[in-house]
Amino acid sequence: MHKLVATIMATIGEAKAIDEEKRDLPQINPPQPLLPPRPADYVLSPKEKQNAFAADLDDEIPF
Repeated sequence: MHKLVATIMATIGEAKAIDEEKRDLPQINPPQPLLPPRPADYVLSPKEKQNAFAADLDDEIPF
């Protein structure tokens, strides 16, 4: 019984190795570096800050 299981496992291992060699996977591209935020993106004037805060408030509170 042990010999039969070992033979089956060897056959499966060989088939898997052949399958992995034939597999056409796309090439992995390195990730694009992220740029830091520009100062204009996160600096708001006092008036813009007040308007942004007012826009964030919502009358509906989900419960």
